[in-house]
Amino acid sequence: MEAIQDAGDISVHILARLSKGHTRIQIETDLVQEGHDERFIKDLLQEIIKLRNSKRRVTGLSLILSGAVICLLSCVLSIVLHLSPAVFAIVLYGFTSVGILLAFAGFTKVF
Repeated sequence: MEAIQDAGDISVHILARLSKGHTRIQIETDLVQEGHDERFIKDLLQEIIKLRNSKRRVTGLSLILSGAVICLLSCVLSIVLHLSPAVFAIVLYGFTSVGILLAFAGFTKVF
């Protein structure tokens, strides 16, 4: 494997290894064996993992928000619209179920 020179190359290298399923410890030991500074590698790994987790957090929060909006829409439509019982059930139970599922999918991304 050829030597990696700057922080940009190292971070791309780390991201590639993380996407292949390597653990943080494996990546750290491999890069230290290649001659890179151990403290620098630890800090860089920590920042890359924070960045990756922040992307998941943003996705999760947007799912939670969309689920809450759908639940609110279901509640408002079921109160305001006096529809046939079949349509009422679809609006009340269908929209609410979809909203709750989206919210819980978001919770799994955040936590």
